[in-house]
Amino acid sequence: MVKNFAGYLNVFLATLVFFAHFLSTPAFAVETNAEIPAGKIKSIRLRKVPQGTLVSVDVKSDGDITVLFVESREESRLKPVGQPLFKAVAEEDVSFSVTVPRSATYFIVFDNRKGQDPRAIEASVRVFRGNSAQTAQSMLRAFEQQMHKVFVFDSFAIRIAKCGKPAAFSSRAGIVLCAEYAQKLFDTLDDKTKTSNAFLFTLFHEMSHILLRQWQYPFFDNEEVADEFATAVMVMMGQKERAHSKAKFFAANPSKTEALSKLFRDDRHPVSVQRARNILHWLKDPQLLRKWQPVLVPHMQTNLLEKLQRRPTVWTDPQLVEKELAARR
Repeated sequence: MVKNFAGYLNVFLATLVFFAHFLSTPAFAVETNAEIPAGKIKSIRLRKVPQGTLVSVDVKSDGDITVLFVESREESRLKPVGQPLFKAVAEEDVSFSVTVPRSATYFIVFDNRKGQDPRAIEASVRVFRGNSAQTAQSMLRAFEQQMHKVFVFDSFAIRIAKCGKPAAFSSRAGIVLCAEYAQKLFDTLDDKTKTSNAFLFTLFHEMSHILLRQWQYPFFDNEEVADEFATAVMVMMGQKERAHSKAKFFAANPSKTEALSKLFRDDRHPVSVQRARNILHWLKDPQLLRKWQPVLVPHMQTNLLEKLQRRPTVWTDPQLVEKELAARR
């Protein structure tokens, strides 16, 4: 079962990293600089936007101006339908994302009708394919379902989102993998394989916090403990080489590591050379999985325990497995 999961994980990872980039690789983009006279409005028209499409907007202004995202009754001109899907006053800048509810023409409106002075604005609009977002979430749900075949735990959400900063984090509710995080990794590492390895370790690290919390492990919020547990689970899942490649690269390239540390300075666990060295140390430790057996075995699915009983791996603790199965019977 673990071997089968490893094969699935390779396919999942390639898909996940691709879809993490969908928020950073738009179907098309619009950039504009404009001056909005006092008492006037200007707009950007998005024609025939398919249902489910994500539209991301970043606006910079030299003063207060109202920004709206509205559906239009007519393709050729602004004639709003109902309430705006987004409305805010941009004092200096504002960023927002809207998933359109139906196929239609939409307008991004810059309203300076109440202003006494002209406003200069810079707007960046990115439009992303809606089916990419849906497929990404389907893959994330499938990953969680695969994890249920290995471990016993309460379900939690995993989602990719546009967060406004490069980060990845977890809570009782689940895991959020920010699209900006994937993009910054790729921009800095400039290599899909290295990005995949780093992204996968991040996913397992955040998952470690959630599982250890659910399993009432006393140090579930300790970042080093989460790193070690993530390393152990990746080895168990047949992903040792990915973890090794990720750690080896960061340990051997302090300039890249420093660059990422600066990018993720708001994160609670930025990439560091020492962190990478810790992972390399654990990967060399033949007792790593044995050490974690008292935590892992009580939360393994019965089917997996029975397979480990029949065909033990090099890291299996037969006595622990037998004891747990006897308790369940």
